[in-house]
Amino acid sequence: MFKRLSQIWLNFRYRRLKPRGKRTQQAFLLKQFRKYDAKNGKGYRVSFDAGLQKLNTAYNINLPNLINQLSSKSSQFSVLEVGCGAGRGAIELMDACPNIELHATGVKRIPQWNDNRINWHVTSAEKISRVFKKKASLKEFDFVHSNLGISNSHSFWKAVIDVSKIIKKGGHLLLTFRGSNLKFPSEFSLVSQSETLINGHKFNAYLLKRV
Repeated sequence: MFKRLSQIWLNFRYRRLKPRGKRTQQAFLLKQFRKYDAKNGKGYRVSFDAGLQKLNTAYNINLPNLINQLSSKSSQFSVLEVGCGAGRGAIELMDACPNIELHATGVKRIPQWNDNRINWHVTSAEKISRVFKKKASLKEFDFVHSNLGISNSHSFWKAVIDVSKIIKKGGHLLLTFRGSNLKFPSEFSLVSQSETLINGHKFNAYLLKRV
């Protein structure tokens, strides 16, 4: 009940700010919803411009084409985006791949999460398996991707371990990482690695497969 009342209050405050312009809206949302250490590049913040084109650039790959290729022999292909920001990329991915089951996570629910085709979840990368736990079992995904949502978490290794719990055997994890020496759990094998630029900084995009 308290959470529901808090959400109603935040939505009311957001609507009050709406006539003041986009920058004011974003400043309000960032103040309310982010926990981010800008100096060290760690933590969480709402990204308002991370659409599908930006994801393709960050991953150095065409994300819809990759998902369509991997899902071609599956009747129900489940995808999870970890750290979706305002959800623009998730919505555009749903438009490009309408037959997938799409889930997306962020650290706080915001008004932009308004597409009912997508399953929205509030969680951090380090605790993501709790959201998908059903009694004694976990929901598992065919494909999980994260542009900085995992690598910018406060405990990167803990986040990778927790995310790995919800990926099916034979499933894939695509993520960006600032460095070329990513260590990942032994149940994953490296499919591809490529250097990419994100906001002018060098990162590496890794595609891993759970074996």
